[in-house]
Amino acid sequence: MPRPAVLFLPASIRSHLIPAFYLAGLLRDRYDVYFAVTDRVLEELVEAQGYRPVIISGIKAGLGMEAGYLQKRGEKVTRMRVVRAILKNEVYQYRRQELNALMDRIQPEAVWGD
Repeated sequence: MPRPAVLFLPASIRSHLIPAFYLAGLLRDRYDVYFAVTDRVLEELVEAQGYRPVIISGIKAGLGMEAGYLQKRGEKVTRMRVVRAILKNEVYQYRRQELNALMDRIQPEAVWGD
């Protein structure tokens, strides 16, 4: 029988990731512990601690990341296109789809984020 999962969604910087390892350590005996991270360096850090890393994008809604989102999609970044992305909440929709897919894949019993 598979063990239940717990998903950590810390800010993708070491100063947020490392303190989460303490709580993860308290849970590791009863749960499969996953960490969503945005780059290979943090992925290696999570693996070194014995947890399961999952790479996600660094695109987040509400932080003015429309230009980066458009670049990631291979689109030309113009003021008009950025404004249209803002008005249509494209980054929010992208992030929502990404996190829903992550939840469907891992099916965690609990999610912790900061």
